[in-house]
Amino acid sequence: MNGQLTFTKKRGRVRVVFGLCGRYIRPMSTIPTGSMSALTALRRALRLSLPFLWKDRKSRRASATTLLLIAVGTLMQTAAPLLLQQLTGHTETLAQPLFGVLAVGLALCWAEPAMADWQRIVFFKVSNQAIRTVRMRIVVQMHRVPVQAWARYSVAEILSANARVSFTFRRFISTAIVDIFPTLFQLISFSMALLKLCSGLWYFPTVLGLAYLHTFWNMHGTLTARRAAWAVSDQVRTAMDDSLRSTKFARFHLSAEKTQLREKFDLEADRWFNSFSTEQRLTLFPTIWLVAWAAGGVWHLMSALQAGRLHVGSAIGALSFMTLLIARWRKSVGYIRDLMISAIDLEKVLFLLDLPVPAALSAPQPSSPATPNGNCPIVRLKNVSFGYPALPPLLNQLSLDVYAGDKIAIVGDSGAGKSTLCHLLTGTYFPQDGEVLLDNVPIQACSPSVVGKRIHFIDQDARLRTGSIAENVGADVLQPAQQTVLAYLQTRHCDHAGEAAQSLSGGERQRALIARCLQYRPALLVLDETLSALDQEAAQLLLDLVCKEIPSVVLVTHRKKLTRNFARVYRLKKGKLWLHDSPDPQITPDHRSTQEL
Repeated sequence: MNGQLTFTKKRGRVRVVFGLCGRYIRPMSTIPTGSMSALTALRRALRLSLPFLWKDRKSRRASATTLLLIAVGTLMQTAAPLLLQQLTGHTETLAQPLFGVLAVGLALCWAEPAMADWQRIVFFKVSNQAIRTVRMRIVVQMHRVPVQAWARYSVAEILSANARVSFTFRRFISTAIVDIFPTLFQLISFSMALLKLCSGLWYFPTVLGLAYLHTFWNMHGTLTARRAAWAVSDQVRTAMDDSLRSTKFARFHLSAEKTQLREKFDLEADRWFNSFSTEQRLTLFPTIWLVAWAAGGVWHLMSALQAGRLHVGSAIGALSFMTLLIARWRKSVGYIRDLMISAIDLEKVLFLLDLPVPAALSAPQPSSPATPNGNCPIVRLKNVSFGYPALPPLLNQLSLDVYAGDKIAIVGDSGAGKSTLCHLLTGTYFPQDGEVLLDNVPIQACSPSVVGKRIHFIDQDARLRTGSIAENVGADVLQPAQQTVLAYLQTRHCDHAGEAAQSLSGGERQRALIARCLQYRPALLVLDETLSALDQEAAQLLLDLVCKEIPSVVLVTHRKKLTRNFARVYRLKKGKLWLHDSPDPQITPDHRSTQEL
């Protein structure tokens, strides 16, 4: 089969195809939905990591130095038993200078572990740069893809996957480059040297090959156990995050909280023990098998020595090579196991990096801001439909135009889809049917930076960054409107600019979010219950200031009094927008009617 070795395990548990030059293991039939086959993950992890080996001059130098040290170390390890054979087999006829040369060479071979440490130090810079880049790429990727694309993962899960990149990715690159290659080279060279010294031990390398087949045959169980362990660990991380964020409730019901957490921690401990035990069993029984065959090899060497068919130096060399072969086999299996496990550990990271990113159009780009009487709306929702899995459609053939200068308020019952509509207006969600246009350009085709110059979105869960208010506002000199918004904070704190954002109350946090928005001066501001933590008077004053500073505003609120100055007030009901107190849905895109409460 074109140089491939194929075998299939009964009952369809796993089908493995070993080929040449990085061919793949076909997907396993029992892999759960949403996961990838082990070697698919390995291939994608290699595709992600290998470019870092030759990325720049420093990386190329470190990689070349590492490969050179690997070659020298392999040569030393291979030469050591041969030098020992020469020293023990020709001690009577060996000249003193040549004896000294062989002794020095043997001493250099003993220094090979130090060279291995050196190559790891040299290679650490490459892996460190790769980890930094991959972790940054994950965060940027999450900001680029639509929010609904990664809604299946909690933020805690994403942070957990990102955190384990630091250890797992370094181990993956180091194992793939620094560890596996020299060990496999040594296995080949040691086997050739063993056969040269004693051809009667031809069966020992063959037994090693069969031990490899046994290991790969049972690799599926190890990887499945590892995947299950990480799945539970992510659930525990999410449960801990939820528990700490809800401490104002959990602390008063600590007994029940401990019971729930204990169940998850116990399950996590069981899954990791199962993963560890299956990893150890992977090499336990083949090692016992190899030791039994090695004992037979010792008996063969002793018989050859008694019969005079073998020199004592050759026998010592053969024993050394058998010992090295068993040790290198265990190391190589461990490295291959670690490599496959690392690929499984990186599986969620690979999924996140593969989330589809809409391609931004190079042309045409969104036009300049339209005038209030212009024919081009800033945002147009045209027959948009949207729903969540296993639920009825939330929005159904909904249309809305937002022109420059428009002040639009949207009210509706909880769960009617108001927040979802805001996400569609700002491009964080993409419609399942219909289209959303930004200045007559599909919003999916616009890069986030282009959308951000035109639209600003403050949702009901918006958060400030860790740091001071000044760092969150992002301005060395505040504009007059920002000073007005933050004036209340100045009366509450001695130095509002240096105050930590985490110490603010809900209303103060919302003021800071508005002040940050005013720094960017967007053409359209979408507010989703952004003033909910402020009293009526303060909310009205702040909203009036926002409407004065920002050309177009879309407000989602449950407070009807806040909508009194808005020219268009809609109620979201049954997936459509209705002019408030009107019996007919207003779904015509160019409808510009005015009606107040």
